[in-house]
Amino acid sequence: MKPLLKPTVDMHPSGMVARHNYPCPVCRNKVAVLELHTGRFSPCWSCQSEGWRVTKLSLITRWLLGL
Repeated sequence: MKPLLKPTVDMHPSGMVARHNYPCPVCRNKVAVLELHTGRFSPCWSCQSEGWRVTKLSLITRWLLGL
């Protein structure tokens, strides 16, 4: 599995549109979706339609998993 790239984001001066080169973290074939209001990358639209989501684990869950 190839490593993920460091994302390069080009923002439009209006702040409403951006271009980036970050691949989808699930399939790595398509481009990820950048949520401008949070600055977070989500899986591509195809993977999201299959049910893939980005979530933040709680501290208890991370402790139980040893992360």
